[in-house]
Amino acid sequence: MARLRSLIPSPLLHVYHALQGWFWAAAYGFPARGVTVIGVTGTNGKTTTCHFITAILKAAGHTVGMQTTIDVEIAGMVTKNNSKMTTPGRRRFNALLRQMRQAGCTHLVLETSSHAIDQSRIVGIPYTAAVLTNITRDHLDYHKTMDAYAATKLRLWSEQQLELSVINRADPRWATFYEQPAKRRLLYGLAEVSSEQGIAAEVIKLGKPTTFSAVCGDQKLPITLNLPGRFNIENAMAAIAVGVGLDVPSSAIASGIASVTAVAGRMELVEAGQPFTIILDYAHTPDALEKLYQTVKPETDGRLIAVLGATGNRDRGKRPTLGALADQYADIVVLTDEDPYDEDPAAIITAVQAGVKHKTVGQTLYTAPNRADGIRQALDLAQPGDSVIISGKGAEEVMAVAGGKLVPWSDRKVVERALAKISA
Repeated sequence: MARLRSLIPSPLLHVYHALQGWFWAAAYGFPARGVTVIGVTGTNGKTTTCHFITAILKAAGHTVGMQTTIDVEIAGMVTKNNSKMTTPGRRRFNALLRQMRQAGCTHLVLETSSHAIDQSRIVGIPYTAAVLTNITRDHLDYHKTMDAYAATKLRLWSEQQLELSVINRADPRWATFYEQPAKRRLLYGLAEVSSEQGIAAEVIKLGKPTTFSAVCGDQKLPITLNLPGRFNIENAMAAIAVGVGLDVPSSAIASGIASVTAVAGRMELVEAGQPFTIILDYAHTPDALEKLYQTVKPETDGRLIAVLGATGNRDRGKRPTLGALADQYADIVVLTDEDPYDEDPAAIITAVQAGVKHKTVGQTLYTAPNRADGIRQALDLAQPGDSVIISGKGAEEVMAVAGGKLVPWSDRKVVERALAKISA
């Protein structure tokens, strides 16, 4: 089927996707009509932002449905998303939305991918609000250029009749999105936004927790943020802007943000009594990986040990950049498998290694085609005070291998088994 679709001219394929989208939306009774639908799109930060928005809405007393890359929540019941799809296919997506409606959800928070927009998976879903987190390099295997990638994201604005538009002022393309019509438009950011334009973060104190004030007009809302990193301030600000735009009480906004203490696979700590820090993170784009390293390195007393790879059948041009970032920020680099799909894992590692220019093989640079071996290698090398960052898969519970197969996989379980052997 995939080979057949590849032979269909692009305009006809878009018509096919649109017809499929409308058919399944109609077949399930247009389940998203009559509720508040909030879509979050962008390259990085979507999942965490969705969790913040959901927490704010729940704090305000709403019944919420949420679909993200890692999980699905329906009226408080949470299940894993092991499909390796941010936004499900058209039939499955509409079936899920109907489940949410039947469970009494009045608000739907949907992580919305560029693939979903381009393939009409969201046709028939009337979005109330749209959020742009950022646009950085990703999915160029599919979209080919950054301009095409951004133009696809923009369709979430241009093809909907939005009541609320929330845009990250720090993104270079912010103005293009902000110009799109909506009943209410809000910018958010750190130093880039005046309180008249939207929501600005002021008087930031990084730490555990991070505290800052969200400023809108002459109103200042004290915020306690329990997730580390400046990038999580941006994610929280996006959610705060949604809360403000939907007239959620300020007390619910503040308590909702404070209630999020962890998001699986996003700066996730593994604690088993070891004398060094272990962090699991989904970061797989240059921007996300650099922000991750920039957050962890200053907090590391010893060495930074980076375990990473790159996804097969995806944007090959970013692989040396990922290696270069690990080379720049980490003291020891371990290159390993990630989700090879139909590519040779060793060839992917070689492409990432091309960016590692300042490490010595066998001393500060190691390669391990088997991901479990790579993780064990990093943990064996770790000393008290070190930080081990295992990136690329986060909380995923499957690995994509040749033949379109998804095999069981968990970075956390591999780490926990390795630590048990080390301490034995």
